[in-house]
Amino acid sequence: MWNSRRIQEWIARGERVYLAYLQGDGRPVEVGGTILRLVDDEALIVRTRTGLGLDRTVVVHRHRLLYLEGLSDRLIHLEREKSLLAPSSREEVSVGDSRI
Repeated sequence: MWNSRRIQEWIARGERVYLAYLQGDGRPVEVGGTILRLVDDEALIVRTRTGLGLDRTVVVHRHRLLYLEGLSDRLIHLEREKSLLAPSSREEVSVGDSRI
């Protein structure tokens, strides 16, 4: 999950990331945003967007991070899932009594 080189690449490209982390009170939070900075390989400074369209800057310490994924990685996973779930053009899929 924590790959400093990949994180630096995301920062350089300004790539959108998705992450989940534990807040100070122990509750998990999921957000999307861009990583602004990697601090001493121990924390991320992330700019997120709230539901009201406001920017928010969050510091996430490595030991509180639950999940971290770049948008390009997420899109690759989605395309892979679509191709696995979609019937091939040569297959017939039956729905009830009719053939599609």
